[in-house]
Amino acid sequence: MFATQRPLTLEELAKVIAPVGVPVKVEPLGGGTFSAVQLATLEDGRRLAVKTSVPDQGAQPPLLTYERDLLRTERDLLAALRDDAVVPVPELLLEDFTREHVDVDVIATEFIECTPWADLSETLPTDLNSRIGQGVGRIFAALHDRSSPSFGYPADGFALGAATWPEAFHTMLSSVLEDSVTWGVDVRADEVRRVLDATMPALAEVDVPALVHVDLWAGNVLLDESRDIVAIVDWERAAYADPLIDFVGAESTIFGATNPDLYEGYLAAGKTLPRDPNAGTLSGLTPTADARVTLYRLYTTTIQQIEVVPRNFTGDWVEGHIAHLRRTRDSLLEYALR
Repeated sequence: MFATQRPLTLEELAKVIAPVGVPVKVEPLGGGTFSAVQLATLEDGRRLAVKTSVPDQGAQPPLLTYERDLLRTERDLLAALRDDAVVPVPELLLEDFTREHVDVDVIATEFIECTPWADLSETLPTDLNSRIGQGVGRIFAALHDRSSPSFGYPADGFALGAATWPEAFHTMLSSVLEDSVTWGVDVRADEVRRVLDATMPALAEVDVPALVHVDLWAGNVLLDESRDIVAIVDWERAAYADPLIDFVGAESTIFGATNPDLYEGYLAAGKTLPRDPNAGTLSGLTPTADARVTLYRLYTTTIQQIEVVPRNFTGDWVEGHIAHLRRTRDSLLEYALR
């Protein structure tokens, strides 16, 4: 269990979800490294997925600045997308932000029998992986049709947001760099700031705050036995931003070209992309769009470098994970500052 996770006991769960039913069993649902997610079985046989917020832990909780009050964002997005014809989400069945029964916020959704794409992608045929990737691209297209008056993270009244995308993203990335100081992680902050400053004019090309998932990697794409997408989960990091940030979030630790299946599905849904195959860019996009994508990759890799410390990651995988993030960061900085 990670430092940010606070699972509920069966007794606690019974109090919180009483309006929905009586739980007879609760067990962890694996795969996540942030919120605690549990499977609750009710006496009538129904099963729910229960997610809790990070518990309050004094003046310095094990969080990055942008991670505060994320469960409300997830609640809001699950409610807003409930009837969306393209973006499948689990049905929100209960929310409890009162702290009356437990010391954390709680949401409960229907439990869907499924398998994360990440668990299958290495063994699925290429054409099937392509079909799924194109489906994710179509989901991006539907999300990006939704907008907001402000850019940034919606939590706490867009505390990490602004009226323009350059202002909002400068605030978002600056907060992460401040977090690197708080948690004592060397992220080559001065060079990242140089890239940010140089990319500000390119950020100004974005004038519509589109809804983006930000973290729609294969682990958050759930498939049924026919390998159709049946649910998109983990909406807590959603924001209103440049649509291109979703293509980065789908493959947040790579240095290289975006999965073309994502682009293909997006374009097939009637959206456009700033592509320029003659520009010689890593992403295949125009130079300014490519600069934004590179900056967003620096943003996601910087976050992942820092979060290792407050979440107290342990295990044989951690050293290799950190080394990969550093290699990706170094390659991105070299490319951006060339």
